[in-house]
Amino acid sequence: MRKVLQRTIPDIVAKDIGTADELPSCSKGTLVDVKAHSPGNDYADDRTGESNAAVNARQVHVNQDYHKKAKDLDTRLGGDQQSGFDAELNTFGRDGVVLGPIVGAFREMSTHVDLLADVIADALTAEHLSCGNRGSKTVKAYYRRLLYRAWGLTAHRGWARLMLDRRSLVQAPNAPRD
Repeated sequence: MRKVLQRTIPDIVAKDIGTADELPSCSKGTLVDVKAHSPGNDYADDRTGESNAAVNARQVHVNQDYHKKAKDLDTRLGGDQQSGFDAELNTFGRDGVVLGPIVGAFREMSTHVDLLADVIADALTAEHLSCGNRGSKTVKAYYRRLLYRAWGLTAHRGWARLMLDRRSLVQAPNAPRD
C-alpha cells in the first residue's frame, strides 16, 4: 500500500503555470512528474516516423497512470467519486491533467518539456524586460536556449550516473567483482 501511495506523489506542483490553452492550469496548481525513458521496444516498435514519438507516447501514459493509481486507491480504501483520490486529482491542472515531461534515452524531450520551457522563458523574459527594453523574442529565445542547455546537461549527467551505478557502462576485463 505504501508503494502505491508513493507512486502518486508528483515531482513538482507548479503554481501560476500560465493561461495558454495547451497548458493545464488552476488555482491549486498543476502536477508535474518528470520521467526518463529508457531504450527499449518503444523505439523499435515506432513506425510513425515522427520525431520524439517514443517520449511523446510515454508522456501520455504519465497522466493515465496517475488516474489509474488514484482509482485503484479509491477501490482499495473505499473512496467515492466525490471525495476520493481521483476526485482530488481532478482538482489539479485542467481537468486533472498531470504533465509528464519526458527525457528519452537519446536525450530527446517530449512536448511537455517545451511547454514548461515556454512558461519559464516567458517569466524570465518579463522579468528581464522590466529592467530594459530589448526585443522580447530575442530575450525569450536566449532564455529558452539556456534552459535547454542546462536541462540537456542534467539529463546527460543523470544518465551517465545511472549507467555507472548499474556498472553496465564500463566492463573492465579481469576486474575483481565486489
